Amino acid sequence: RHNLNYWQYGEYLGLGSGAVSFVDRKRWTTTRNVGRYLQGDFEPKDLDAIDQKTAMGEFCFMGLRTRDGISTEEFAQRFKIPLKSVFPGIFEELARHELVVQQGSRVELTDRGIELSNEVFRRLVG
Repeated sequence: RHNLNYWQYGEYLGLGSGAVSFVDRKRWTTTRNVGRYLQGDFEPKDLDAIDQKTAMGEFCFMGLRTRDGISTEEFAQRFKIPLKSVFPGIFEELARHELVVQQGSRVELTDRGIELSNEVFRRLVG
């Protein structure tokens, strides 16, 4: 449960030396140098603006790491486009290979999909 916010692709603010934050589709770290951090160096390091396509892949990748999988409804609400429009044919192919299963509006990994999850994730975040 501690990491549930990450798996649900929620925003978070990291505090402390070397901490990672993710807000408004921007990811950054703080300095890893404890001395500089204690002296007030809070400037974002390694700022990475996440584009829409990457965010959609990360949302799927992170959600599929949970038992609940991903909600096609939440995906469409968050990104204003249906999941299958973004990944045409991919989820159908993964289902044919028994790597994912759709149950109502949820897509989740099968037992086989868990074993081969790196292949599933590679297809989503390329």
